[in-house]
Amino acid sequence: MDARAVPEWVGKTPDTAAPPRVRLRVFDAKGGRCHRCSRKITAGEGWTLEHVVALINGGANREGNLDVTCRWCLPEKNAEDVAQKSKSYRVRK
Repeated sequence: MDARAVPEWVGKTPDTAAPPRVRLRVFDAKGGRCHRCSRKITAGEGWTLEHVVALINGGANREGNLDVTCRWCLPEKNAEDVAQKSKSYRVRK
């Protein structure tokens, strides 16, 4: 049986949150593993649907730019995103 083709979700604005159906679809597609440490996220554990290329660094608010990040890796990912934004700003300046 062929899987039903589902169009990629694209946020109407950069602030549009991904709906629960998209969160679940990305979680399932990624095998429930953190994209940074590859650890399997267990039931009841906190995780975030994260933009691989952060919005502040020019990433798109679309399903193809989303991935699963565990709660332990999230602070490091956010710090790296801000550092990249600062570096880009300094280079442009």
